[in-house]
Amino acid sequence: MTIARVTQDQSSGVLGPRDALPLVKTNEIIDQVNANTDKLDTITSPFLLKGEINLPADFPIPALVQNGWLYEVKTAVTDNDPTRTNTGQTFEAQDEVAWDGAAWIVMGHANPPPTKIAYIDNSRVDAYVADGSIERPFKTIQAAIAAIAAAAPDYYVTVDIAAGVYRENIVLENAGLKYLKLQGHGYVSINPAAGNALQSTANNANLYALHLSDLIFAKPVVLTGGAGDTSFSDTLWTNVRFTAGSSLTASCINNITMVNVYSEVPFAYTNVSWSYLESGQLQGTFSFVMDSTQPVPAGGKDGTILANGIFQSGTVSYTVGGTASYTVAVNGCRWGSGAVAVPAGLSIIAYNSALRGTITNNGAVTLRGATMQGYVAGIGSLTLSQPASQVGNDSAVPGTSAKDALDLLQGILSVKKRMVCVDGNRADIYVADGSESRPYKTIAAAIAVAVNTDLIKIAAMPGGYTEDIVLPSGVSIEGYGSNNTIIKGDVTTGAAPISLRGLQFNGIAKTLNLNGPASISDCFSYNQVIVGNATIQAWNFHITTTGVTALVLNHANARYQSVLSTISATGDVPTILGTNGAAILDLCKILGSRAADPVVNSAAGYLQLLNTMVVNAGGGAAMSADNGAGAGAPNMMHGVFTVGVTAFGTAVTIIDNITGGAVTGAAIVYNPGTFVAAGAVGAVWAVSKPATRTDAIDRLAAALSTHLGVPI
Repeated sequence: MTIARVTQDQSSGVLGPRDALPLVKTNEIIDQVNANTDKLDTITSPFLLKGEINLPADFPIPALVQNGWLYEVKTAVTDNDPTRTNTGQTFEAQDEVAWDGAAWIVMGHANPPPTKIAYIDNSRVDAYVADGSIERPFKTIQAAIAAIAAAAPDYYVTVDIAAGVYRENIVLENAGLKYLKLQGHGYVSINPAAGNALQSTANNANLYALHLSDLIFAKPVVLTGGAGDTSFSDTLWTNVRFTAGSSLTASCINNITMVNVYSEVPFAYTNVSWSYLESGQLQGTFSFVMDSTQPVPAGGKDGTILANGIFQSGTVSYTVGGTASYTVAVNGCRWGSGAVAVPAGLSIIAYNSALRGTITNNGAVTLRGATMQGYVAGIGSLTLSQPASQVGNDSAVPGTSAKDALDLLQGILSVKKRMVCVDGNRADIYVADGSESRPYKTIAAAIAVAVNTDLIKIAAMPGGYTEDIVLPSGVSIEGYGSNNTIIKGDVTTGAAPISLRGLQFNGIAKTLNLNGPASISDCFSYNQVIVGNATIQAWNFHITTTGVTALVLNHANARYQSVLSTISATGDVPTILGTNGAAILDLCKILGSRAADPVVNSAAGYLQLLNTMVVNAGGGAAMSADNGAGAGAPNMMHGVFTVGVTAFGTAVTIIDNITGGAVTGAAIVYNPGTFVAAGAVGAVWAVSKPATRTDAIDRLAAALSTHLGVPI
């Protein structure tokens, strides 16, 4: 019996549209089957899984064993017990062996290295050897974790958890765990009989990323990083619930981002360098501790909490120790209750928020469009700001109030675009028209009919889309998540504004060329990103490359503005190379490993970093920004942490809080109160006040008018 290899036209239907394998992998499997044809032909009875083998005595008795009996070998063993089959054969751990009537045949090896998705389903009660595939999912989360740790992949792996109640303790304490996402589907509750629902308190220095999504924790979650470690630098939790019986304890952590998180229980942060909270309801107590005398992660001892749209009804407490500091900024929040002590070293900045409870202020409190329920003046400072333009509308946009003007602009932004659909999984025959029911099967086919302002919606497809694409001017593309919709070719954009969302760019020696204004959100790129004559606005856009520079700015008009993003490169190459243009980064991480040269090399244009980490893990410089920046467009550094020295040369540079490596430059101006690792403090810089809401509305209207061609 010989199975024919698969041609290109057949490959999408081998396992069905959903589970189709890439052509190369499919033919590898077929070749392996053909190589074992003689072995399979000797097994004349149906396979019957009989159990596990750990010792020679676990092999069956000769009088009982039957053709087709199947066993899983759990430890390396030799069949040499004279009372058993006694074939003298030796097997490795995880071998699957079947009896052919005279000897054992090795059918395969269980638990192969996981792919980028490992499936879990504890409702499966049938007998099979789990490998994390859809057909043979693991039955426990911890079994999947063990398989991933054993493979130690250097890419993000999603643990896809089917609906159910999982009564197990999830322990993430293995050096093989690096980039992990636990994704629930439906009602997924982690509720062990005792102990922690999720724990990582040791052996986690390599666990850089921990994403949690659509999960319920009914028992405690405990995370503890190591002093100086970069672990837990990409910790993103969305749609996570902490119910009665659980709690969150996070210590020595670089970053925790929580979006739409609900909690009924206490939260406790100790030396969490940075945390962003959005659109959540937190009913339990929340304690914040920042203490330089306790273990501190690589992110440093100066903590930052940013909260947006959080309803925090429990008591909030703050502790600042040693030389540490804490900044808590809340926007649109209901924050705290009871007696709240603001210690020295803590700054609370509240925008359009209600600070509940009675605040005793020995630190610094700033209110802008915000209120306090009660206030006791200590030795701290209180700043109030309530400009009239927060309410009235004196902008050029029509409307009595600022809200009226913003509503008008929102309506302009909400103009519906035509959607053109692509689904490379479809193997049936039909006349494609780009509708959801009759999508095009390639991106190129959709591009051929797309026009300015159209949106191409691309379905997820195993193996991704191996196409080089050139987007027509003004045509946007959107996928179904950066782990699901993958483009494996060069991507080039046109001159008119577009958006890229929910995509992964991942081709060998491929590039993402941005030649016009673009909004990029929720994307990953393993391709090099090149910004030409364009202004780019990115949110949650992560660029990771190997052997080539991750981000290149090579045009005088290039502007790359990014928030909540990571830019990293491995190898002795710059992570960011600015031969021209400007990079403006807020709440970002820039990572590289160079022995001597800088990971950020800004040779022209200017560089502006806010609340951003720049880490050279190879011992070289962090940044070189001798880029000729002038008074009209200076380099700016605010809340920047570096590993490695930074040199500004003769470029005009404004610094407000930069810590870590040494700083040098001949034209640096420091704001009052700035802390730097090295360099003399220069003259006081006259910093202008923040723009009013009027300024913001007028500028937004001008941008819409310019880029969308809509007169306002």
